[in-house]
Amino acid sequence: MLNLPAKNAEEVNNTWGIVSGILYGPEFKEDIIEENDNRVVTRITSCPFLNRAKEMGIDPKDGFGSCQAYSKSIVENLNPNYTQRFESGMCLGDSYCENVVQLKTLQ
Repeated sequence: MLNLPAKNAEEVNNTWGIVSGILYGPEFKEDIIEENDNRVVTRITSCPFLNRAKEMGIDPKDGFGSCQAYSKSIVENLNPNYTQRFESGMCLGDSYCENVVQLKTLQ
């Protein structure tokens, strides 16, 4: 509907970033580690969900499954040829969330 590009991994990741910025505001920050048409690896270094969980005294680990499900769903709905997974998570105690968006045939 918004005509945001999602033909390859770079476009899917960029569009996901735009949507996330609209929904979650400026607290969501990530750095691109690897990027090509088939695969993008980012490190998320600031997350509003983690910040709110800490402020409310909620165990951040409780949100990891929901975040993974949401993230995979948005990527696969932007382009069903691509998928997403987290290699690490701040809510699990890591210093960043390593996020991988890639062509499903590369799995």
